Amino acid sequence: MLVSLAEAGDESIAPVRVAALEGLIEGLKSGTPEALTSSEGQLALRRLLVSPSVELRELALQVAGLVRLHESPEMKAALATASQVALDESRSIEERQAAAGLLAGSPYDEIAPTVERLLNARQPLDLQLAAASVLSSTDDPRAGPLLLANWPSYTPKVQEAVLGAIFSRQNRLSKLLDAVEEGTVQPSGLDAVRREQLLRNSDAEIRRRAESLLAGQGSRRGRDEVLGRYQAALTLHRDPARGNQVYKDQCAKCHQLQGQGFAVGADLATASTRTDETLVSDILDPSNRLTVGYQNYTVVTEDGRIFTGILAVETATSITLRKEEGVEQTILRKDIDEMEASPISMMPEELEKQVGPQDVADLLGYLREALGPAPPPGITLFDDESSFADLLTEGEGTARVRTEAPFSGTAFLAVTPPQRWNLRIPGWQYPIVENPGDGEFRYLRFAWRSRGRGVMIELAGGGQWPPADKPLRRYYSGENTTGWQAVEVSAEVPGDWVVVTRDLWRDFGPFTLTGIAPTAMGGEAFFDSIELLRSLEDAVQKSSGGASIPARANAAR
Repeated sequence: MLVSLAEAGDESIAPVRVAALEGLIEGLKSGTPEALTSSEGQLALRRLLVSPSVELRELALQVAGLVRLHESPEMKAALATASQVALDESRSIEERQAAAGLLAGSPYDEIAPTVERLLNARQPLDLQLAAASVLSSTDDPRAGPLLLANWPSYTPKVQEAVLGAIFSRQNRLSKLLDAVEEGTVQPSGLDAVRREQLLRNSDAEIRRRAESLLAGQGSRRGRDEVLGRYQAALTLHRDPARGNQVYKDQCAKCHQLQGQGFAVGADLATASTRTDETLVSDILDPSNRLTVGYQNYTVVTEDGRIFTGILAVETATSITLRKEEGVEQTILRKDIDEMEASPISMMPEELEKQVGPQDVADLLGYLREALGPAPPPGITLFDDESSFADLLTEGEGTARVRTEAPFSGTAFLAVTPPQRWNLRIPGWQYPIVENPGDGEFRYLRFAWRSRGRGVMIELAGGGQWPPADKPLRRYYSGENTTGWQAVEVSAEVPGDWVVVTRDLWRDFGPFTLTGIAPTAMGGEAFFDSIELLRSLEDAVQKSSGGASIPARANAAR
């Protein structure tokens, strides 16, 4: 290809040559490019480095760096020119930034003097960011100390770019931990995702040091206090216009709504089925409930490069990760050394550092304006959370979250006989009373279906299961093969999704819900959209066909 491009002198096909080089660069970046050893290829690339076209020269320089054509006179001259322009304060920032970008992929010794001068607080922000990006492209371990050398003087944006470069290579992480140990970098400056990368690293020494240096950082202690403080957002006046700006500043990097933002994280349309209380928790404690299909993955390649993002595409030979602003990175499977899903959300865990209660109130106002009013007061026990199956820690059956044909949202719970259960699910202390106030409930609503002879839900009250000989806190449809007394919802097995709404207080009296046991009888059973509601009057549920009907139509009398 390089030979053909170098020999094509007709200016009319210049756009074709540019497109071909751009495609070549993209392909080289997606894999592990080998050094260019062909004498014909080297000669062709050298000719492109001295092309009359500035655009072709710049693209050829990027290719030369990727295929390690370092020793040619043309390459050295091109690098020298790029360095000179990048440091020339008489040039425009745009020219200097473009020149700095051309240094990416070049030998460390060739670029270090230039990027060291650019990575300085006296330089314009865009040039500091460009310098961090250039260092990110080299695999030389000396890049780590250089990136961190001026850490205390970096602004937050530069610190973020430097951390991105540090975490892009395995061989830089020990230098980061050195900086943390010396007090140059504060542990609080590492977000939850990066702390998790260190604490779960494949290198035992990095894990050991991270556990020692990051002890107590990013723990769930304090999240309840933050959530409590931000409950004020539920009562403050809401300005949807300001909320739209909060959305653009904080959410649009990973979410798309009304044509604004990038489709990286979960579809915000599902927020229309969540209460304001649940949305506040989703915003400020995102790792508490991870939506199926939107887990954050970390991939380490055999040459030590590190990639993170949502799994966007996978084929037989490659995977594609998508991160903020829709940026995608494709990794060949043959180059993968490690791949692991993180229990930490891609969303920032300490958003309270960026937004106050009034900002959250305004954001809720914008979301409600865009998506419609909040659902009836209540709480979602399970909808799309991938971690819910893991909460069901006991029982001889199996439980897993699946994604094909859910009742609503993106996922549902599948249980094999006999059941999976937990008497005391963390955070479950839900009072069931006749006249619910704040934090109290009366009605249970859920969707279920079965491939077997019957399906049952059993509820724990105060950490205890109901006695087997009393029809207490158990509902079933189809045939009850358990031998336990239970309230019959229907004699028919729900072969398709059926929504059930029950008055818990009337059926069983007051109790505190602490656990649940989804039960399958004679075949696999499925559950979705398990909710507690305070009021039945305003509750609206959806049938399996999508038609809205009053919730009371399915309430047992």
